[in-house]
Amino acid sequence: MKQLTTILSSLALVICFTGAGGATPITFDLAEGAGGSSVSATDSARFGTLAGTSAGNLNSQNFTLADGMTQKVDFFTLTASGLVLNSKYTVAATLAFDVPDISATGSGGGKFTTLFGMFSGGTLKWNSSSLPDLFTIGGNLVSVNFEDATAMDLDNTIMVHDFISNHGHHGHHGHHGHHGHHDGDTVPAPVPEPGTMVLLGSGLLGLAIYCKRRMNKEA
Repeated sequence: MKQLTTILSSLALVICFTGAGGATPITFDLAEGAGGSSVSATDSARFGTLAGTSAGNLNSQNFTLADGMTQKVDFFTLTASGLVLNSKYTVAATLAFDVPDISATGSGGGKFTTLFGMFSGGTLKWNSSSLPDLFTIGGNLVSVNFEDATAMDLDNTIMVHDFISNHGHHGHHGHHGHHGHHDGDTVPAPVPEPGTMVLLGSGLLGLAIYCKRRMNKEA
């Protein structure tokens, strides 16, 4: 019985250490200005306009994400002015990083209404063909997704956010800039490394051999 306990404990340690080996925290530092993050909005309103402006604190936002963590950040604002009733608009935005050296780009649009900025509302929907952006960084799968929004308020400005997620050790490379995982889709599950499978298989094989020998002795 003591030998069985020792084997099970060793197997548990092997699983824990191999799993921890795939966990890689990633540090992010957002960029703005020339060559950095940007946003532009184009509308068809005759007596008003909708303007997009990068968040003032964009360049100061930096953080570290461990496996399975998501960070919500201020991305840009949309400000309505004039007299507009249910007018269409389009928006294009790029979120750039100083660290790591990546950028995510999306396009979308919606409709907006404003009563001289005293009361405003509208919708924002990003094109599913452009977001989220997926990257493989240090073996980890990272996604960058922009926020869809619906607003109705006694104000003329809304803040649009961005979500950066570290989905953990992916095991596959070559997904940099890949488009195709839309809202609600399941992010690919991490694939065990060959070394992990060998160690796990060895532990299970050893446990099976021990159990068989013990059964033969008792017989």
